[in-house]
Amino acid sequence: MERRKGRKDSGKDLLFQRFAKESLAPCAGERLQGHVLSFSDELYLCPLPDLTGLKVLRAGLDLGTVKKERFEPSHALALFLAESDVLQSINLPADSSDIAGYLHGESISCDPSLSGWVLVLVDHYSIGWGKASGGVLKNHYPKGLRKQY
Repeated sequence: MERRKGRKDSGKDLLFQRFAKESLAPCAGERLQGHVLSFSDELYLCPLPDLTGLKVLRAGLDLGTVKKERFEPSHALALFLAESDVLQSINLPADSSDIAGYLHGESISCDPSLSGWVLVLVDHYSIGWGKASGGVLKNHYPKGLRKQY
């Protein structure tokens, strides 16, 4: 496995900052301390002051990926965040048919007022991301974790 040297990338950092402003509550900043490092298209939150000259396997918390000039948050970030850390969330009861659909990879219905990245929770525990538009929450649960029925 190739180890890549992390570097600061202000353009990608700005995409994450825009996502944070649109999707995260101000209190989330207290938990997300450190600086953002870029490894190819992946962004990491590094709690250490400087990694120059060091070879590291993982620089910190995987924040997400920059794809086509937009930021897509990672599953690791969703699991790290609490309900109070985001501006938009949808909380599903554990026995809901919607949660079964979500874990299977299907889109689910949501409040039409929701728009953009939404943290999906089950009984107030975060499990992943969805992207809301027009009353539909498009699934962003990792394909490798989806349940096959």
